[in-house]
Amino acid sequence: MWRRLPEAIVAERTAIIARENKLPKLARALIATFVFAATLYGISYLDALWQRRPAAAEFNLQNASLPALLAVFAATAAFMYFLIVKNRKTPVIFICYSCEEAFHAAPTCPACSGTDVSDIRFAEWIE
Repeated sequence: MWRRLPEAIVAERTAIIARENKLPKLARALIATFVFAATLYGISYLDALWQRRPAAAEFNLQNASLPALLAVFAATAAFMYFLIVKNRKTPVIFICYSCEEAFHAAPTCPACSGTDVSDIRFAEWIE
């Protein structure tokens, strides 16, 4: 059964949520893109050093060494993980105290049309 948390705890959690100072999603994506491009440049530079090619030579994945290919794969996977998983908006789940139904953001409960709803961060489950 869900029940409301005491007002002091709700106020404390609200203050913590408000204090979270995050960069906007666009700024985080631009920083991640810059880091990704710098990582690819670093991989191409190190691959040129290891293969004793001139640093100004064009980096080509067809002629790259296996460690360089693995590094490019790892960097791409990390970049995609950040963009798809870490840079998304956290979903907020709401609880209806009348029928115990959980749902995503809505002013009323979709199951019973009740208005006694709350953010799940301000509720707790008791047996």
